[in-house]
Amino acid sequence: MSFVMLSITRATTQIILRTTDVHTWDRDDHKLAVSIAADICTILCLSNAAVNMYLYVCTQSKFRREFLAWFNSPLIFPVHFHNALHTLAGGVSACPCAVLIITVDSNLIQRQRISLIQTGIPERQITRRQQKTVIMRTLVFIFLLEMVDMSISQRYSPFQWLSQLRGRRQNAGLQSEAVDCPLECDCPTAYPTALYCHSRNLQHIPYVPSHIKYVYLQHNQITGIQDGVFDNATNLVWVILSHNRLSSEKISNSVFVKLGSLDRLYLDNNELTHVPRNLPRSLTDLRLSYNKIKNISSKLFESMRNLTILQLQGNVIEEVEGGLMGLKSLMMLDMSKNKLKKIPNSFPKELQQLYLQHNNIESVPAGFLTMYPNLQFIRLSHNSLTDEGLPSNVFNTSTLVELDLSFNKLEKIPLVSRNLENLYLQANKIKEFSLSSFCDTIDGTNFSKLKVLRLDANKISIRDIPVEAAYCLRL
Repeated sequence: MSFVMLSITRATTQIILRTTDVHTWDRDDHKLAVSIAADICTILCLSNAAVNMYLYVCTQSKFRREFLAWFNSPLIFPVHFHNALHTLAGGVSACPCAVLIITVDSNLIQRQRISLIQTGIPERQITRRQQKTVIMRTLVFIFLLEMVDMSISQRYSPFQWLSQLRGRRQNAGLQSEAVDCPLECDCPTAYPTALYCHSRNLQHIPYVPSHIKYVYLQHNQITGIQDGVFDNATNLVWVILSHNRLSSEKISNSVFVKLGSLDRLYLDNNELTHVPRNLPRSLTDLRLSYNKIKNISSKLFESMRNLTILQLQGNVIEEVEGGLMGLKSLMMLDMSKNKLKKIPNSFPKELQQLYLQHNNIESVPAGFLTMYPNLQFIRLSHNSLTDEGLPSNVFNTSTLVELDLSFNKLEKIPLVSRNLENLYLQANKIKEFSLSSFCDTIDGTNFSKLKVLRLDANKISIRDIPVEAAYCLRL
């Protein structure tokens, strides 16, 4: 193995370990390098030095820095770290190389002679000319690994104890930009309250520092949420857990209880069979789409008076047992791509957007829109609606702005309000064009506000539209 010597800087000394030839590297060499790293850190801690340790991982020709820990006392530098580094040598990863960097605050190092002969590193004498600047020389022994185990994010990771040291930062003159960040995640200085842990193949939720407000954990392999996992960060505002493997049986009933400021909770694209209980009242945006939820039980959302957005699309819901009545502020509800056979009659009064496309709905209740005077957008495409299932004037309400009835079995154009702006009727069985569906009087003074009218893929053509349509429609 070859060694490279670098001169020190004024403020800090960096000890960097690497080899110069990847083909000469073997497991014994790696163990030696691991031993050197542990011994160097131990000696520096005994010297009252403040030590930063980073691991640079090479992925796709770029290095990504992972902060491991910092120490200024041998009491918080346990022998477990030495064992953890040895564990690192035994794993398998797609990362072709890694660089371990130990940064020392030389302002805190007393003048002394550090001997590392026992680790195989040549001893370096400290000259008097260096007394006024720094006392150590940088030992550089950079090692390239054919395979490095970077799966420190697994449930029983030997590095997991290191993430707990992030909350033990002391006043040692160190930069705090990465100190309070778990190993598995990124904490960019530009967003000091955000924790980015997405797409890391995590199987558990890592330690969340107390100052964090936004947690991004999407696209991992997390299967459960244990009780107390968020107790250290009760000021969380966003928790994003989309695209994991969460199951209802592995989510504690009280895991979200202490999050009194939680605004957004994304649990979509998981394996949930029912809606988690005891959700915070502060929630305004809840996303549970693309799970395996079968029903919405009564009083499930009774206390969630602040919720404005609820997404339940892509589940297997067959009925709603009055479980939505408690959502006094709900404005948008998406229950598309479920197994509903009828439109639930328990929607909140404030609802403005309702999406029910891709279900098995055959009819709309009489007076449906009069029960929800604020409803502006309705999508009922890809259902089994027929003319018999639509009562007269059911969609003739002045508040409605957009109505989507495409891909159904309608033979007639339903009666709609003059205030309607977008009407989608494509892919039905419509045989005739009736102006009375849009305008009750045709005199050139009371025009419809319709801007978009889709009638393609029906049994009519442009020739079936009467000339008088110019006195009603301005498409």
